[in-house]
Amino acid sequence: MAPFEALYRRKYQSPLCWLEGENRAIFGPQLVDETTEKIKVIRERLQIAQNRQKKYYDARHKKMKFSMIGAVAYRLALPPHLEGIHDVFHISMLKRYVPDPSHVIQYNPERMEMRSDLSYKEKPVRILAKDVKRFRNKEIPMVKVLWSNQTEREATWEVEDEMMKSYPELFTEISRTKFLKVGRIVTSR
Repeated sequence: MAPFEALYRRKYQSPLCWLEGENRAIFGPQLVDETTEKIKVIRERLQIAQNRQKKYYDARHKKMKFSMIGAVAYRLALPPHLEGIHDVFHISMLKRYVPDPSHVIQYNPERMEMRSDLSYKEKPVRILAKDVKRFRNKEIPMVKVLWSNQTEREATWEVEDEMMKSYPELFTEISRTKFLKVGRIVTSR
């Protein structure tokens, strides 16, 4: 099936003449021969392009095996330490994992308490910056918090009052710190 036919569900209606310029007056067997030659060239070029695209696709995609439950549901063989996680997924949720060293969390028992469900609670390390969020009739003081096991790029803005209630120890050293609008800390001497 031709790509046009697959897309539009009908056969392609070709132009009456494949020839250019002054040769339009050709009729009969000569017209059929020249048109056939043009069609062969087009098919060869299409085949070359399709082979090239197949090569690109095959280089990036490898055959993966899943046990198929339904038309769109797959059961994955998860490692034993993830037995609490449901092992059936919709096909739209699956994608190939590209290994990245930043995805690995170094488990240090002194710095991180691991729960039985393999989750952990982030603890704030320090406050990086202060700012005030201004609305029409309200101002909310915000603080940029660096969390344990995170980089400075992953620091989050939190409401200052809530952080002060939950983590008052962070605010004892703030009195000795001056903040700039840029987000850098300048400590007083």
